[in-house]
Amino acid sequence: MSPVNWVAACGEDQSSGTQFMTGGPRAPRGARSLVLAQCSKAVTLFLGIVILSRLLTPEEFGFVAVPLAIVGVGEILRDMGLSTAATTTPDLSKSLRDLLFWLNCVIAIVLAFLTILIAPWISSLFDSPQVGTVLPWLSLVFILNGVGAQYRADLNRSMRFSAMAIVDSVAPVVGVCVAIFSAAVGFGYWALVLQPIASAVVSTAALVALSGSVPGLPRRVEGARSVITFGAHIAGSQSLIYIGNNIDIFALGLWVSPTQLGYYSRAFQVAVQPLTLLKAPATSVALPLLSRRVEDSPGFVRAVGLGQKVLAYTIFPAALVVAGASTPVVLVFLGEDWRPTIQLVAVLAIAASIQQLASISSWILLATGKGRSLSTYSAVSLGIKAAAILLAAPYGTLAVACAYLLAAVLSAPTAYIWACRATQLPTRVLARELVAPASVAMLSAAGAYIAARLLTASAPLLQLAGSLAGVALVYALAAATPPVRRDIKQVAAILLRRSR
Repeated sequence: MSPVNWVAACGEDQSSGTQFMTGGPRAPRGARSLVLAQCSKAVTLFLGIVILSRLLTPEEFGFVAVPLAIVGVGEILRDMGLSTAATTTPDLSKSLRDLLFWLNCVIAIVLAFLTILIAPWISSLFDSPQVGTVLPWLSLVFILNGVGAQYRADLNRSMRFSAMAIVDSVAPVVGVCVAIFSAAVGFGYWALVLQPIASAVVSTAALVALSGSVPGLPRRVEGARSVITFGAHIAGSQSLIYIGNNIDIFALGLWVSPTQLGYYSRAFQVAVQPLTLLKAPATSVALPLLSRRVEDSPGFVRAVGLGQKVLAYTIFPAALVVAGASTPVVLVFLGEDWRPTIQLVAVLAIAASIQQLASISSWILLATGKGRSLSTYSAVSLGIKAAAILLAAPYGTLAVACAYLLAAVLSAPTAYIWACRATQLPTRVLARELVAPASVAMLSAAGAYIAARLLTASAPLLQLAGSLAGVALVYALAAATPPVRRDIKQVAAILLRRSR
Protein backbone atom coordinates (compact mmCIF):
# COMPACT_ATOMS: atom_id res chain seq x y z
CA MET A 1 0.00 0.00 0.00
CA SER A 2 1.91 2.99 1.29
CA PRO A 3 4.60 3.71 3.85
CA VAL A 4 2.56 5.94 6.10
CA ASN A 5 2.20 3.63 9.07
CA TRP A 6 5.91 3.03 9.52
CA VAL A 7 6.00 5.85 12.06
CA ALA A 8 3.16 4.25 13.96
CA ALA A 9 5.05 1.00 14.06
CA CYS A 10 7.96 2.76 15.71
CA GLY A 11 5.57 3.64 18.52
CA GLU A 12 6.79 0.95 20.88
CA ASP A 13 10.32 1.69 21.93
CA GLN A 14 12.09 -1.64 21.88
CA SER A 15 14.34 -0.81 24.78
CA SER A 16 12.03 0.96 27.14
CA GLY A 17 8.56 0.12 25.97
CA THR A 18 7.55 3.81 25.98
CA GLN A 19 5.04 5.12 23.51
CA PHE A 20 6.65 6.90 20.59
CA MET A 21 3.68 8.80 19.26
CA THR A 22 2.43 11.54 21.50
CA GLY A 23 -0.78 11.51 19.51
CA GLY A 24 -1.76 8.14 21.02
CA PRO A 25 -3.91 5.70 19.08
CA ARG A 26 -5.74 8.49 17.26
CA ALA A 27 -2.82 9.16 14.88
CA PRO A 28 -2.47 5.57 13.58
CA ARG A 29 -6.21 5.35 12.94
CA GLY A 30 -6.21 8.68 11.14
CA ALA A 31 -3.06 7.80 9.25
CA ARG A 32 -4.69 4.61 8.04
CA SER A 33 -7.62 6.68 6.75
CA LEU A 34 -5.18 8.99 5.00
CA VAL A 35 -3.43 6.05 3.37
CA LEU A 36 -6.72 4.68 2.10
CA ALA A 37 -7.72 8.11 0.83
CA GLN A 38 -4.41 8.55 -0.97
CA CYS A 39 -4.71 5.11 -2.52
CA SER A 40 -8.20 6.08 -3.62
CA LYS A 41 -6.81 9.28 -5.08
CA ALA A 42 -4.07 7.37 -6.90
CA VAL A 43 -6.61 4.94 -8.36
CA THR A 44 -8.94 7.80 -9.36
CA LEU A 45 -6.25 9.80 -11.11
CA PHE A 46 -4.84 6.70 -12.78
CA LEU A 47 -8.27 5.79 -14.10
CA GLY A 48 -8.50 9.37 -15.32
CA ILE A 49 -5.23 8.89 -17.20
CA VAL A 50 -6.50 5.65 -18.74
CA ILE A 51 -9.88 7.05 -19.84
CA LEU A 52 -8.68 10.48 -20.95
CA SER A 53 -5.89 8.88 -22.99
CA ARG A 54 -8.62 7.27 -25.08
CA LEU A 55 -10.72 10.44 -25.38
CA LEU A 56 -7.99 12.98 -26.18
CA THR A 57 -5.05 13.01 -28.59
CA PRO A 58 -1.36 13.30 -27.63
CA GLU A 59 -1.38 16.77 -29.21
CA GLU A 60 -4.14 17.93 -26.84
CA PHE A 61 -2.16 16.71 -23.87
CA GLY A 62 0.83 18.58 -25.25
CA PHE A 63 -1.10 21.86 -25.42
CA VAL A 64 -1.69 21.81 -21.66
CA ALA A 65 1.62 20.29 -20.46
CA VAL A 66 3.54 23.58 -20.20
CA PRO A 67 0.70 25.61 -18.57
CA LEU A 68 0.18 22.91 -15.93
CA ALA A 69 3.91 22.84 -15.20
CA ILE A 70 3.95 26.63 -14.81
CA VAL A 71 0.99 26.52 -12.45
CA GLY A 72 2.79 23.87 -10.40
CA VAL A 73 5.70 26.25 -9.82
CA GLY A 74 3.23 28.99 -8.94
CA GLU A 75 1.51 26.72 -6.42
CA ILE A 76 4.77 26.28 -4.51
CA LEU A 77 5.44 30.02 -4.53
CA ARG A 78 1.84 30.65 -3.52
CA ASP A 79 2.24 28.51 -0.42
CA MET A 80 5.71 29.92 0.38
CA GLY A 81 6.34 26.90 2.58
CA LEU A 82 3.93 28.35 5.16
CA SER A 83 1.84 25.17 5.34
CA THR A 84 4.86 23.04 6.18
CA ALA A 85 6.14 25.67 8.60
CA ALA A 86 2.75 25.73 10.35
CA THR A 87 2.73 21.93 10.54
CA THR A 88 6.19 21.60 12.10
CA THR A 89 6.17 24.66 14.38
CA PRO A 90 5.38 23.71 18.00
CA ASP A 91 2.82 25.79 19.95
CA LEU A 92 1.50 27.68 16.94
CA SER A 93 -0.85 30.38 18.26
CA LYS A 94 -4.18 31.30 16.69
CA SER A 95 -2.89 34.79 15.93
CA LEU A 96 0.02 33.36 14.00
CA ARG A 97 -2.28 30.95 12.14
CA ASP A 98 -4.48 33.89 11.15
CA LEU A 99 -1.48 35.84 9.91
CA LEU A 100 -0.28 32.89 7.83
CA PHE A 101 -3.77 32.51 6.35
CA TRP A 102 -3.84 36.11 5.12
CA LEU A 103 -0.28 35.86 3.81
CA ASN A 104 -1.25 32.81 1.75
CA CYS A 105 -4.29 34.65 0.35
CA VAL A 106 -2.36 37.80 -0.59
CA ILE A 107 0.43 35.84 -2.27
CA ALA A 108 -2.18 33.79 -4.19
CA ILE A 109 -3.93 36.91 -5.53
CA VAL A 110 -0.64 38.52 -6.57
CA LEU A 111 0.47 35.35 -8.36
CA ALA A 112 -2.86 35.04 -10.18
CA PHE A 113 -2.56 38.64 -11.38
CA LEU A 114 1.04 38.14 -12.52
CA THR A 115 0.09 34.94 -14.35
CA ILE A 116 -2.61 36.76 -16.31
CA LEU A 117 -0.17 39.56 -17.04
CA ILE A 118 2.64 37.39 -18.43
CA ALA A 119 0.43 34.84 -20.24
CA PRO A 120 0.85 36.52 -23.68
CA TRP A 121 4.63 36.62 -23.28
CA ILE A 122 4.79 32.93 -22.28
CA SER A 123 2.53 32.07 -25.22
CA SER A 124 4.96 33.83 -27.55
CA LEU A 125 7.99 32.17 -25.93
CA PHE A 126 6.62 28.66 -26.50
CA ASP A 127 5.02 29.62 -29.83
CA SER A 128 1.69 28.24 -28.65
CA PRO A 129 -1.53 30.31 -28.62
CA GLN A 130 -3.13 27.66 -26.42
CA VAL A 131 -0.69 28.45 -23.59
CA GLY A 132 -1.75 32.08 -23.48
CA THR A 133 -5.44 31.14 -23.48
CA VAL A 134 -5.20 28.48 -20.79
CA LEU A 135 -2.95 30.16 -18.21
CA PRO A 136 -5.38 32.89 -17.04
CA TRP A 137 -8.02 30.27 -16.28
CA LEU A 138 -5.56 28.04 -14.43
CA SER A 139 -4.57 31.01 -12.23
CA LEU A 140 -7.86 30.45 -10.41
CA VAL A 141 -6.19 27.45 -8.78
CA PHE A 142 -3.81 29.80 -6.93
CA ILE A 143 -6.64 31.72 -5.28
CA LEU A 144 -8.68 28.64 -4.41
CA ASN A 145 -5.78 26.74 -2.88
CA GLY A 146 -4.47 29.88 -1.19
CA VAL A 147 -7.69 30.11 0.81
CA GLY A 148 -7.53 26.45 1.83
CA ALA A 149 -3.80 26.17 2.59
CA GLN A 150 -3.84 26.97 6.31
CA TYR A 151 -7.08 25.05 6.85
CA ARG A 152 -5.28 21.96 5.56
CA ALA A 153 -2.19 22.72 7.64
CA ASP A 154 -4.38 23.04 10.75
CA LEU A 155 -5.96 19.64 10.11
CA ASN A 156 -2.49 18.17 9.61
CA ARG A 157 -1.10 19.73 12.82
CA SER A 158 -4.00 18.45 14.89
CA MET A 159 -3.64 15.01 13.25
CA ARG A 160 -7.19 15.05 11.93
CA PHE A 161 -6.10 12.68 9.20
CA SER A 162 -9.57 11.23 8.76
CA ALA A 163 -10.89 14.69 7.88
CA MET A 164 -8.01 15.17 5.46
CA ALA A 165 -8.85 11.78 3.97
CA ILE A 166 -12.35 12.98 3.13
CA VAL A 167 -10.94 15.91 1.18
CA ASP A 168 -8.27 13.82 -0.54
CA SER A 169 -10.85 11.26 -1.62
CA VAL A 170 -13.67 13.50 -2.86
CA ALA A 171 -11.89 16.37 -4.61
CA PRO A 172 -9.89 14.26 -7.13
CA VAL A 173 -12.96 12.21 -8.01
CA VAL A 174 -14.90 15.36 -8.85
CA GLY A 175 -12.00 16.75 -10.89
CA VAL A 176 -11.54 13.57 -12.89
CA CYS A 177 -15.29 13.20 -13.50
CA VAL A 178 -15.52 16.79 -14.75
CA ALA A 179 -12.55 16.19 -17.08
CA ILE A 180 -13.94 12.92 -18.46
CA PHE A 181 -17.39 14.41 -19.05
CA SER A 182 -15.90 17.50 -20.72
CA ALA A 183 -13.68 15.40 -22.98
CA ALA A 184 -16.57 13.10 -23.90
CA VAL A 185 -18.79 16.00 -25.01
CA GLY A 186 -16.03 17.54 -27.13
CA PHE A 187 -14.27 20.15 -24.98
CA GLY A 188 -10.87 18.86 -26.13
CA TYR A 189 -7.86 20.02 -24.14
CA TRP A 190 -10.10 22.30 -22.05
CA ALA A 191 -11.12 19.15 -20.17
CA LEU A 192 -7.59 19.03 -18.76
CA VAL A 193 -7.91 22.67 -17.69
CA LEU A 194 -11.20 22.13 -15.90
CA GLN A 195 -9.88 19.15 -13.95
CA PRO A 196 -7.57 21.01 -11.49
CA ILE A 197 -10.01 23.92 -11.17
CA ALA A 198 -12.91 21.66 -10.21
CA SER A 199 -10.71 19.71 -7.80
CA ALA A 200 -9.50 22.93 -6.12
CA VAL A 201 -13.06 24.22 -5.72
CA VAL A 202 -14.21 21.06 -3.96
CA SER A 203 -11.02 20.72 -1.89
CA THR A 204 -11.15 24.27 -0.53
CA ALA A 205 -14.87 24.15 0.18
CA ALA A 206 -14.46 20.87 2.07
CA LEU A 207 -11.48 22.13 4.10
CA VAL A 208 -13.36 25.24 5.18
CA ALA A 209 -16.48 23.24 6.05
CA LEU A 210 -14.54 20.66 8.06
CA SER A 211 -12.61 23.30 9.97
CA GLY A 212 -15.61 25.40 10.92
CA SER A 213 -13.35 28.29 12.00
CA VAL A 214 -13.11 31.85 10.72
CA PRO A 215 -9.67 33.53 10.66
CA GLY A 216 -9.31 36.80 12.51
CA LEU A 217 -7.77 39.97 11.15
CA PRO A 218 -3.98 39.88 10.71
CA ARG A 219 -1.73 41.62 13.24
CA ARG A 220 1.89 41.63 14.27
CA VAL A 221 2.76 38.39 16.09
CA GLU A 222 5.89 37.53 18.02
CA GLY A 223 7.79 34.68 16.38
CA ALA A 224 6.21 35.21 12.97
CA ARG A 225 9.51 36.21 11.35
CA SER A 226 11.22 32.90 12.15
CA VAL A 227 8.24 30.86 10.92
CA ILE A 228 8.03 32.84 7.67
CA THR A 229 11.79 32.60 7.17
CA PHE A 230 11.69 28.84 7.67
CA GLY A 231 8.78 28.63 5.22
CA ALA A 232 10.69 30.70 2.69
CA HIS A 233 13.63 28.29 2.85
CA ILE A 234 11.25 25.37 2.31
CA ALA A 235 9.52 27.17 -0.58
CA GLY A 236 12.89 27.85 -2.15
CA SER A 237 13.94 24.22 -1.97
CA GLN A 238 10.52 22.97 -3.12
CA SER A 239 10.55 25.39 -6.05
CA LEU A 240 13.96 24.20 -7.09
CA ILE A 241 12.88 20.58 -6.75
CA TYR A 242 9.71 21.20 -8.75
CA ILE A 243 11.51 23.11 -11.50
CA GLY A 244 14.08 20.36 -11.59
CA ASN A 245 11.31 17.78 -11.94
CA ASN A 246 9.60 19.78 -14.70
CA ILE A 247 12.48 21.38 -16.54
CA ASP A 248 12.13 18.57 -19.06
CA ILE A 249 8.60 19.78 -19.89
CA PHE A 250 9.77 23.37 -20.27
CA ALA A 251 12.77 22.38 -22.41
CA LEU A 252 10.79 20.04 -24.65
CA GLY A 253 8.08 22.71 -25.00
CA LEU A 254 10.69 24.81 -26.79
CA TRP A 255 12.06 22.05 -29.02
CA VAL A 256 9.41 19.46 -29.93
CA SER A 257 5.89 19.40 -31.31
CA PRO A 258 2.82 19.31 -29.02
CA THR A 259 2.30 15.69 -30.03
CA GLN A 260 5.77 14.63 -28.89
CA LEU A 261 5.36 16.67 -25.73
CA GLY A 262 2.05 14.91 -25.14
CA TYR A 263 3.74 11.53 -25.41
CA TYR A 264 6.40 12.57 -22.91
CA SER A 265 4.04 14.17 -20.39
CA ARG A 266 1.77 11.13 -20.41
CA ALA A 267 4.75 8.79 -19.94
CA PHE A 268 5.86 10.90 -16.99
CA GLN A 269 2.41 10.67 -15.44
CA VAL A 270 2.34 6.90 -15.77
CA ALA A 271 5.88 6.32 -14.51
CA VAL A 272 6.28 8.98 -11.82
CA GLN A 273 2.94 10.45 -10.71
CA PRO A 274 1.59 7.32 -8.93
CA LEU A 275 4.72 7.19 -6.77
CA THR A 276 4.33 10.86 -5.85
CA LEU A 277 0.73 10.25 -4.80
CA LEU A 278 1.65 7.25 -2.66
CA LYS A 279 4.42 9.22 -0.92
CA ALA A 280 2.18 12.17 -0.05
CA PRO A 281 0.52 10.60 3.02
CA ALA A 282 3.90 9.38 4.22
CA THR A 283 5.17 12.94 4.20
CA SER A 284 2.02 14.30 5.87
CA VAL A 285 2.39 11.89 8.77
CA ALA A 286 6.19 11.66 8.96
CA LEU A 287 6.96 15.37 9.31
CA PRO A 288 4.94 16.20 12.43
CA LEU A 289 5.86 12.90 14.11
CA LEU A 290 9.57 12.83 13.22
CA SER A 291 9.92 16.46 14.31
CA ARG A 292 8.90 15.30 17.82
CA ARG A 293 11.47 12.49 17.79
CA VAL A 294 14.49 14.64 16.90
CA GLU A 295 15.67 15.00 20.51
CA ASP A 296 15.76 11.19 20.89
CA SER A 297 18.76 10.44 18.67
CA PRO A 298 18.64 6.59 18.76
CA GLY A 299 14.89 6.63 18.26
CA PHE A 300 15.18 9.04 15.36
CA VAL A 301 17.75 6.78 13.67
CA ARG A 302 15.46 3.76 14.10
CA ALA A 303 12.51 5.71 12.71
CA VAL A 304 14.45 6.84 9.64
CA GLY A 305 15.75 3.30 9.11
CA LEU A 306 12.28 1.81 9.20
CA GLY A 307 10.91 4.54 6.96
CA GLN A 308 13.46 3.96 4.23
CA LYS A 309 13.00 0.21 4.53
CA VAL A 310 9.28 0.53 3.85
CA LEU A 311 9.96 2.75 0.84
CA ALA A 312 12.54 0.25 -0.39
CA TYR A 313 10.11 -2.68 -0.21
CA THR A 314 7.06 -0.89 -1.64
CA ILE A 315 7.48 2.18 -3.82
CA PHE A 316 11.01 1.40 -5.05
CA PRO A 317 10.16 -2.05 -6.48
CA ALA A 318 6.84 -0.74 -7.85
CA ALA A 319 8.74 1.77 -9.98
CA LEU A 320 11.21 -0.83 -11.22
CA VAL A 321 8.44 -3.28 -12.08
CA VAL A 322 6.76 -0.59 -14.19
CA ALA A 323 10.09 -0.17 -15.96
CA GLY A 324 10.50 -3.89 -16.59
CA ALA A 325 6.90 -4.33 -17.76
CA SER A 326 6.64 -1.01 -19.62
CA THR A 327 5.35 -2.61 -22.84
CA PRO A 328 2.27 -4.33 -21.39
CA VAL A 329 1.70 -1.44 -18.96
CA VAL A 330 1.42 1.08 -21.80
CA LEU A 331 -0.60 -1.15 -24.12
CA VAL A 332 -3.06 -2.23 -21.41
CA PHE A 333 -3.62 1.08 -19.69
CA LEU A 334 -3.09 3.68 -22.43
CA GLY A 335 -3.78 1.77 -25.63
CA GLU A 336 -2.06 1.06 -28.92
CA ASP A 337 -1.97 4.75 -29.92
CA TRP A 338 0.48 5.42 -27.11
CA ARG A 339 3.08 2.82 -28.12
CA PRO A 340 5.75 5.55 -28.62
CA THR A 341 5.76 6.07 -24.85
CA ILE A 342 7.00 2.56 -23.98
CA GLN A 343 10.69 3.40 -23.86
CA LEU A 344 9.99 6.70 -22.14
CA VAL A 345 8.00 4.96 -19.38
CA ALA A 346 10.80 2.45 -18.80
CA VAL A 347 13.55 5.07 -18.48
CA LEU A 348 11.50 7.48 -16.34
CA ALA A 349 10.35 4.70 -14.00
CA ILE A 350 13.97 3.73 -13.31
CA ALA A 351 14.74 7.38 -12.54
CA ALA A 352 11.71 7.54 -10.21
CA SER A 353 12.93 4.53 -8.26
CA ILE A 354 16.33 6.13 -7.68
CA GLN A 355 14.72 9.36 -6.57
CA GLN A 356 13.35 7.63 -3.47
CA LEU A 357 16.71 8.36 -1.85
CA ALA A 358 16.03 12.07 -2.33
CA SER A 359 12.61 11.65 -0.72
CA ILE A 360 14.16 10.13 2.39
CA SER A 361 16.69 12.97 2.44
CA SER A 362 14.00 15.65 2.39
CA TRP A 363 12.17 13.94 5.28
CA ILE A 364 15.34 14.01 7.37
CA LEU A 365 16.16 17.66 6.68
CA LEU A 366 12.60 18.95 7.09
CA ALA A 367 11.99 17.02 10.31
CA THR A 368 15.20 18.42 11.84
CA GLY A 369 14.39 21.98 10.73
CA LYS A 370 17.34 22.28 8.34
CA GLY A 371 15.50 24.22 5.64
CA ARG A 372 18.62 26.13 4.59
CA SER A 373 20.57 22.92 4.03
CA LEU A 374 17.70 21.53 1.96
CA SER A 375 17.59 24.71 -0.14
CA THR A 376 21.34 24.56 -0.76
CA TYR A 377 21.27 20.96 -1.86
CA SER A 378 18.19 21.54 -4.03
CA ALA A 379 20.07 24.26 -5.91
CA VAL A 380 22.94 21.86 -6.58
CA SER A 381 20.55 19.12 -7.71
CA LEU A 382 18.73 21.51 -10.00
CA GLY A 383 21.99 22.56 -11.61
CA ILE A 384 22.87 18.93 -12.39
CA LYS A 385 19.43 18.14 -13.81
CA ALA A 386 19.11 21.38 -15.76
CA ALA A 387 22.49 20.95 -17.42
CA ALA A 388 21.76 17.36 -18.46
CA ILE A 389 18.24 18.04 -19.77
CA LEU A 390 18.98 21.30 -21.57
CA LEU A 391 21.82 19.61 -23.42
CA ALA A 392 19.58 16.69 -24.38
CA ALA A 393 16.38 18.61 -25.32
CA PRO A 394 17.35 19.31 -28.97
CA TYR A 395 17.68 15.55 -29.53
CA GLY A 396 14.11 14.65 -28.59
CA THR A 397 12.06 13.03 -25.87
CA LEU A 398 14.07 9.82 -25.38
CA ALA A 399 17.30 11.80 -24.98
CA VAL A 400 15.63 13.96 -22.33
CA ALA A 401 14.34 10.88 -20.48
CA CYS A 402 17.87 9.45 -20.42
CA ALA A 403 19.21 12.79 -19.17
CA TYR A 404 16.57 12.75 -16.42
CA LEU A 405 17.79 9.30 -15.40
CA LEU A 406 21.43 10.38 -15.43
CA ALA A 407 20.64 13.35 -13.20
CA ALA A 408 18.84 11.07 -10.72
CA VAL A 409 21.83 8.70 -10.63
CA LEU A 410 24.15 11.59 -9.84
CA SER A 411 22.02 13.66 -7.46
CA ALA A 412 19.86 11.27 -5.39
CA PRO A 413 22.73 9.41 -3.65
CA THR A 414 24.42 12.76 -3.07
CA ALA A 415 21.24 14.05 -1.38
CA TYR A 416 21.15 11.00 0.89
CA ILE A 417 24.74 11.46 2.03
CA TRP A 418 24.21 15.21 2.35
CA ALA A 419 21.16 14.79 4.62
CA CYS A 420 22.79 12.15 6.82
CA ARG A 421 25.90 14.23 7.36
CA ALA A 422 23.94 17.44 7.96
CA THR A 423 21.99 15.69 10.75
CA GLN A 424 24.87 13.47 11.95
CA LEU A 425 23.04 10.25 11.12
CA PRO A 426 25.11 7.06 10.56
CA THR A 427 25.18 7.04 6.75
CA ARG A 428 26.80 3.62 6.33
CA VAL A 429 24.50 1.92 8.81
CA LEU A 430 21.38 3.29 7.13
CA ALA A 431 22.71 2.66 3.61
CA ARG A 432 23.48 -1.00 4.38
CA GLU A 433 19.83 -1.56 5.18
CA LEU A 434 18.96 -0.62 1.58
CA VAL A 435 21.19 -3.23 -0.08
CA ALA A 436 18.87 -6.24 0.31
CA PRO A 437 15.59 -4.56 -0.73
CA ALA A 438 17.27 -2.78 -3.66
CA SER A 439 18.75 -6.05 -4.91
CA VAL A 440 15.41 -7.85 -4.69
CA ALA A 441 13.65 -4.96 -6.45
CA MET A 442 16.11 -5.02 -9.34
CA LEU A 443 15.75 -8.78 -9.70
CA SER A 444 11.95 -8.42 -9.70
CA ALA A 445 12.19 -5.84 -12.49
CA ALA A 446 14.34 -8.28 -14.46
CA GLY A 447 11.74 -10.98 -13.87
CA ALA A 448 8.97 -8.70 -15.13
CA TYR A 449 10.97 -7.83 -18.26
CA ILE A 450 11.89 -11.43 -19.09
CA ALA A 451 8.30 -12.61 -18.65
CA ALA A 452 7.01 -9.83 -20.91
CA ARG A 453 9.60 -10.69 -23.58
CA LEU A 454 8.76 -14.39 -23.48
CA LEU A 455 5.08 -13.51 -24.01
CA THR A 456 5.63 -10.93 -26.77
CA ALA A 457 3.32 -12.77 -29.16
CA SER A 458 0.53 -12.88 -26.56
CA ALA A 459 -2.14 -10.31 -25.79
CA PRO A 460 -0.93 -7.30 -23.73
CA LEU A 461 -3.08 -8.30 -20.76
CA LEU A 462 -1.48 -11.76 -20.70
CA GLN A 463 1.97 -10.15 -20.93
CA LEU A 464 1.15 -7.99 -17.92
CA ALA A 465 -0.10 -11.00 -15.96
CA GLY A 466 3.09 -12.88 -16.83
CA SER A 467 5.22 -9.94 -15.66
CA LEU A 468 3.42 -9.80 -12.33
CA ALA A 469 3.88 -13.56 -11.95
CA GLY A 470 7.61 -13.10 -12.58
CA VAL A 471 7.77 -10.47 -9.85
CA ALA A 472 5.90 -12.70 -7.41
CA LEU A 473 8.31 -15.56 -8.14
CA VAL A 474 11.36 -13.40 -7.44
CA TYR A 475 9.96 -12.19 -4.12
CA ALA A 476 8.95 -15.72 -3.13
CA LEU A 477 12.49 -16.95 -3.73
CA ALA A 478 13.99 -13.93 -1.96
CA ALA A 479 11.74 -14.49 1.05
CA ALA A 480 13.40 -17.87 1.49
CA THR A 481 16.56 -16.08 2.68
CA PRO A 482 16.52 -15.09 6.38
CA PRO A 483 17.50 -11.37 5.99
CA VAL A 484 14.86 -10.65 3.34
CA ARG A 485 12.23 -12.72 5.13
CA ARG A 486 12.92 -10.77 8.32
CA ASP A 487 12.66 -7.45 6.48
CA ILE A 488 9.40 -8.41 4.76
CA LYS A 489 7.85 -9.48 8.08
CA GLN A 490 8.92 -6.22 9.65
CA VAL A 491 7.51 -4.13 6.79
CA ALA A 492 4.29 -6.13 6.82
CA ALA A 493 3.96 -5.52 10.57
CA ILE A 494 4.54 -1.79 10.02
CA LEU A 495 1.92 -1.56 7.31
CA LEU A 496 -0.55 -3.44 9.48
CA ARG A 497 0.30 -1.22 12.47
CA ARG A 498 1.62 -4.03 14.57
CA SER A 499 4.79 -3.64 16.61
CA ARG A 500 6.82 -6.83 16.89
